[in-house]
This record gives sequence, C-alpha cells and structure tokens, in this order.
Amino acid sequence: MKTKKRLAAVAIVAMAAYSTTTYAIETSRPNNQLQIEFVEHEQYTDIETDHGSPESSAAIVEKSISSAFQKAANKYLPRGYTLKVSIDDIDLAGDRSMMSSTFGDIRVYREIYPPHISFTYRVYSPSEQLLAKGEANKTDLAYLYQLNGASLPPEEEAPYITELVRDWASNELRRAVTKP
Repeated sequence: MKTKKRLAAVAIVAMAAYSTTTYAIETSRPNNQLQIEFVEHEQYTDIETDHGSPESSAAIVEKSISSAFQKAANKYLPRGYTLKVSIDDIDLAGDRSMMSSTFGDIRVYREIYPPHISFTYRVYSPSEQLLAKGEANKTDLAYLYQLNGASLPPEEEAPYITELVRDWASNELRRAVTKP
C-alpha cells in the first residue's frame, strides 16, 4: 500500500515538473505541433471560473482548452502536421451569479447562457504547406440537454467549451486533411 502511495506521489511530482507555462500542451504521444494564441484574453466575454483570481482562473481555462486542441490535433491530423489556432473570444457556459453565498459567487446554467468560442485556424503539412484555414464560431444552444453532458469530466474547468472544440475537430479538422 505504501509503495502505491509513493509511486502516485512520484508520478504527481514528475508531472508537475514536466508541465510548462506555455500552452503548447504535450500529451503522452505528441504527434503534431500545436501553436495556440489567446488574443487579448482580458477582453473575452467570460473566462472566469467559480474559484481563484481572474488571472489564475483564466490560465486554468486556457490550459484546458489548449489541451483539448492538442488532443484533437493528435487524433485527426497525420503525424508531423501543425495546427495553428488564434482564439478571439470565449464565453463559458452559464453566468456568474451576483447572489452571495457562503462560497462566493456561483455559476448559474440556463439556456440563455450558452457556451461559445470563436477562433481562426490554419493547418500545415510537414513541409509547411498551408492545407486549410478558416474561422470557427461554435455555440451550443442545447448544451443543457445533451446526453454527453453528464459524462463530462468533473475536473474539467471548461467542459462545454472543450466539447465545442472536440465537435469542431471531428467535423472540420478531419475534413481539412481528407480533402481530395
């Protein structure tokens, strides 16, 4: 039992030492390069989570979204390709309530507060040839009624936004590299 706890502690320390403050997130099997830019994140519609300072919660959300883009690139792009993303706006699902509670402000989820992300993207081949580019404005007006909402990871800071990224990747990113 002690050995398992020690191994878990060593793994956590190793992961913390390996992580970086940049948003080029590495997965266990990085196949592709991701370059992601959060353009003027101070101006985003809503990027604050329910806990932490505005700066720290924005960094957590950005890291979560970067991770979703890296996973999408690894899943849908052939090895060696590059995905460049410039995020223009993020609006997390729900809205921070001005009601006071013993825990501070809380996020209220209603149909009138859907998740939204807008970004531009470019896909490059290993020889740096531009293969695809475009703009994406993703919103899920029915986010409260999705069956997969119950299966979203509870530790995810921006689960509905990362779901929008996965949806975009399964449609647009896959299509970008399979064009004849």
